[in-house]
Amino acid sequence: MDSYGYTYQVANKGRMLTDMGVQKVQHMQNLVTERNLGLKIVEASKARKDNISDLIDLMVARKTIECQAIRLAAAKAEEKDLKEINWALMQHRMIVDRKLSPAGAGLDFHIMIVRASKNRFMEAVVKLLAYEERNIEFKTLKLSTFAHAAAYVDKHREIFDALMARDADNAERLMSEHFDNMIDTLILDLK
Repeated sequence: MDSYGYTYQVANKGRMLTDMGVQKVQHMQNLVTERNLGLKIVEASKARKDNISDLIDLMVARKTIECQAIRLAAAKAEEKDLKEINWALMQHRMIVDRKLSPAGAGLDFHIMIVRASKNRFMEAVVKLLAYEERNIEFKTLKLSTFAHAAAYVDKHREIFDALMARDADNAERLMSEHFDNMIDTLILDLK
């Protein structure tokens, strides 16, 4: 520790921390705290009870974040962001048209919108929630939301059109309606 400049010897007292040593200890404490918080966030995002109940809770959290993210994206999205969002929309449409499993198909669209918001914290949380949503959807094969996949693609198109028009109010309204519809469908599944 002395050779790194973190400590120095005090006669008959042992070693003391230098200012740099104090900074190093604080830095290491921060790393441990960040790691523990990260683990708690990951643990909290995992399904614990009935999959559909957890999925509803997850969708409520996503709605809160994504309604604000779409407002930011309407102001901050660059041309490359809009192309990526459109690509995700087209992929979702192709999956629905080919009648492939729609589980997780629309999530890329949502993730790309949050990325376009340029808020890295929102993006990190939505990616974590989307990962868990995919896990829940693959475990829960009988979700009626799958039957609504074509309607969800159409709603995504409306949301994208509002985003392209840079109409934050309409984009947020459409995103909110979209989540409300998905949540209502899941509530019916729960009953």
